[in-house]
Amino acid sequence: MKTSTMCVLGGVFAACLAAGAETPDRFIRYAEATGEQAVDVGVRGRYGTKMEASIEWTALADMSILDAREDPNTHSRIYFAHSGNNGPITIGYGTYSWTTRGSGDSRRNCYWEIGRTYKVETEFAVTNEIVTTETVVTNLVEDLETGETNEVVETVTTTTTNDISKISYKIDGLGVGFSGLDRDLVDTGRNLYLFACNDGTPNYKAKARCYKMKIWQDDANGVRQLVRDFRPCMKNGRVGLYDSVSQTIFYSFTGTDLVYDANEEVPDEFVDYVEAHGNTYVDTEVIGRSGTKAEADMEWLALGGDYAILDARGNDGTPNYKAKARCYGMKIWQDDANGVRQLVRDFRPCMKNERVGLYDSVSQTIFYSFTGTDLVYDANEEVPDEFVDYVEAHGNTYVDTEVIGRSGTSCEADMEWLVLTASGDFAFLDVRGTYGADDRFMLIHSFARKMNVGYGKFKNNVNGAREFSLGTRYTITSDLRAGSQTLVVNGETVYSATEADSYDTGRNLYLFANNRGGTVENYGSARLYRLKIWQDGVLVRDFLPCRKHGIPALYDDVDKRIFYAEQAQLTASPFDPTVAGSPDYFTEYLQANGDNYLDTGVRGRAGTRAAGAFSWTQMRGMPDEQNCYLEDAVSRHERTYLGAVNGGDRFYLIHEANTQIWSGYGSQRIYPERVVTNYVETVTTNLDETVTTNLEAVVSTNRFYMAAGRRYSFDVSYAAGSQTVDLDDDRILDATSAASIDTGCNIYLFAVNNNGKPLYEAPARCYGLKLWQDGTLVRDFKPCVKDGKGLLWDEVTQTLYRPFHHVPATLDNVGAIVDIGGAKPVSYLDYIETDGTQYIDTEILGRDGTAAEFEMAWLVSGGDESFLGSRTSGSTDSRFFFWQKNNGRFYYGYNGVRYPDKDNPSATVANNSPNRIAIEAGRMYHAYASFAAGAQRIMVDGNLIANFTESMPSPRSTPCTSSPPTSGERRCTSAGAGSVG
Repeated sequence: MKTSTMCVLGGVFAACLAAGAETPDRFIRYAEATGEQAVDVGVRGRYGTKMEASIEWTALADMSILDAREDPNTHSRIYFAHSGNNGPITIGYGTYSWTTRGSGDSRRNCYWEIGRTYKVETEFAVTNEIVTTETVVTNLVEDLETGETNEVVETVTTTTTNDISKISYKIDGLGVGFSGLDRDLVDTGRNLYLFACNDGTPNYKAKARCYKMKIWQDDANGVRQLVRDFRPCMKNGRVGLYDSVSQTIFYSFTGTDLVYDANEEVPDEFVDYVEAHGNTYVDTEVIGRSGTKAEADMEWLALGGDYAILDARGNDGTPNYKAKARCYGMKIWQDDANGVRQLVRDFRPCMKNERVGLYDSVSQTIFYSFTGTDLVYDANEEVPDEFVDYVEAHGNTYVDTEVIGRSGTSCEADMEWLVLTASGDFAFLDVRGTYGADDRFMLIHSFARKMNVGYGKFKNNVNGAREFSLGTRYTITSDLRAGSQTLVVNGETVYSATEADSYDTGRNLYLFANNRGGTVENYGSARLYRLKIWQDGVLVRDFLPCRKHGIPALYDDVDKRIFYAEQAQLTASPFDPTVAGSPDYFTEYLQANGDNYLDTGVRGRAGTRAAGAFSWTQMRGMPDEQNCYLEDAVSRHERTYLGAVNGGDRFYLIHEANTQIWSGYGSQRIYPERVVTNYVETVTTNLDETVTTNLEAVVSTNRFYMAAGRRYSFDVSYAAGSQTVDLDDDRILDATSAASIDTGCNIYLFAVNNNGKPLYEAPARCYGLKLWQDGTLVRDFKPCVKDGKGLLWDEVTQTLYRPFHHVPATLDNVGAIVDIGGAKPVSYLDYIETDGTQYIDTEILGRDGTAAEFEMAWLVSGGDESFLGSRTSGSTDSRFFFWQKNNGRFYYGYNGVRYPDKDNPSATVANNSPNRIAIEAGRMYHAYASFAAGAQRIMVDGNLIANFTESMPSPRSTPCTSSPPTSGERRCTSAGAGSVG
């Protein structure tokens, strides 16, 4: 802090500026402490104080953000934001408490995380408790006139006012739980330190960043006053905190300055968009008020709820209506004090240190998510999910090629017209300047069905009569250069000209429409198979039809990015979920990883029944999370296992929201709940009498929570007038909506089909699925593998169905083999190879009476490596090694360790003996080994190298000692030969 003139009056800060207000050289995003700094904020740590701050931890231990303490050895804390050892979220008021979540055995501490930007609000308020006491006083008073003594009864009323504390603690707008804190008024008598605790010396120094901070404190009259409004800044190359209340810059006083990364606000790269999934938000730091204007390029990822893109409301400051949406860019203007509109934010999506944010070119800073969940960006967003045969436009959309229409441009298109009329003007790849100007640049165009080309002043029909035909696929080359203009259709030059002038429209060529001075006209209905565009002989666009997230688009193989239609979606050649052939083998399950879905080919409508078994492989927000971060219920992801939806026509057969099962049928949205009947309530009265009451059909709020990793069986039947859901053979829903729903969409597995687009894609496993419609079995899906990919085989249609995207047939994705009859190799290999990090469980116990024959080669010489073996954990006398090397030498283990003598197969040598058998790296060995009690024999390349008669003590086998296998791993078996699957 500055050395001048700060004073504290009655515990409330008052600034006494000796040399006038200070002005920072510039403001910065944050001020950072590295564990060596502390800032005296000049505000006493006491009751009646409130703090709001944006902070980020760069390390976690026992650390303070804004703390004071009367004495290190007493319970006199004022901790506004503190981290305990290993990072638990803590608060201190008198005593000290960790924040918790859950209840009972599920109660867990909540933890800070490094690298997250938190909004923390802490308030130690004071409330007045007025206590009124009435006391009855009886006095004997003598009547002076009569001499009689009378009894006089008086009521004495006493009013007492007690001041007690009221504690409020929020993180990212969410209240947190704590207990055991004092409720008496706590006053440390010391100033609060930022980035440390003031207990006479700076203690618990933090490694953290402060983005902004405000401090309020009650004055002598109990009126709350803003006493600090900190904003990180730079002055003369030194990092500090500018307080707009005192107009003073506060610095670290420990001799080590606060720090700031000068490159922190320089993006590593710009990206197309940032994305929120309903669990995060960005504080623009622009006040929502009159005189504000905003422009945004955005896309909704989900609709149907109450969602906000750029909102503020005069409530308690809690983030609400969190959206599932993408932002491609945003500008905000606001009127200044003179009513002049100023650009205050110009956001562009970016990446910094692998974190997604919004770079504001006005303040030259990066804005990140305020909650514990970051904004996201798909690094593979510009990689198509699949290429398709073609895409189509239907006269209502276009694609901006971002290529200027000018002389020296040519194209080659493989296309087909879908609509042509006798008098219509249809553009395929066109641009034109302002209205009325003769600056045409029409590469492919049709007018009155005739082949057209436009260059500058002219627009010509080819030979006055050449026409396009519907249903004909054309390969068209159009070349427009100064001095030479040609049009070649299906290999024939149908038009050529020699206009000498050079033209530059200055505007982008539009595909499927004409860009007329920035206005779209002459929409074309056409199908595109491929399009290439050159400028001055250089290929600038190579468009290939594709799909991404279910949306038809064009992938440019030059810029390696995806171009989408601007006004309405393109359509694409139909996605065929079926695959020719039959399964190679059947498996226990098929697993989707959250970006897969499968079109069942069955329409989501009333009269549909589904039954099978499934499990969720991931779930967020479970009450038993060990290291939880606070989330409200609406911030957790939803997942659909099986469903379809089209506007208000819902058909959610199996859906999870907030970790609870959820049913959707038409306008009906239900969380099934358990119902408790015949509940007996016993009440003891003041007369020691017991009264028993039967309460019929008391409804509890115990919803059906789902757990990750647990296998569920289900049977769901949706018909008009009757909707039932059975889970693990229990009827959990019995509804009677009379609506006859028909979504018009096929039911998706692992997602909900949102009118042709997957939504709520689920990390889940399918163990089998049957679908009926109107009582007829139409699908009987069984998980299987074909050509190394996980699929579903339908027994009804005898057809293979593939997910989109395809699922590689790894052990985690397809489970154990349940029917090996069809499992035949596609081809055989010379060898398989390990890099020292993999192993295969043969499912054969290492025990007496086992023999093995193999061909192998070591890739390196040296080290301690096993080719085939097992041992009892921790024991030195239970080895069972068929082939092992140690420092480039051969040895084997049977009970103990043997180093064969190269001159005598029945003898052993010492570990360092020159007579040990050497192993050559890269050489292939043909080996045979047979181990039995009293007879161990090993041959290498036809030579006997070991012949011993060791007896194995009881037990005569080495049990499996591997840890419990992860999903998909093979398990050890108790028999000599393991079963498959």
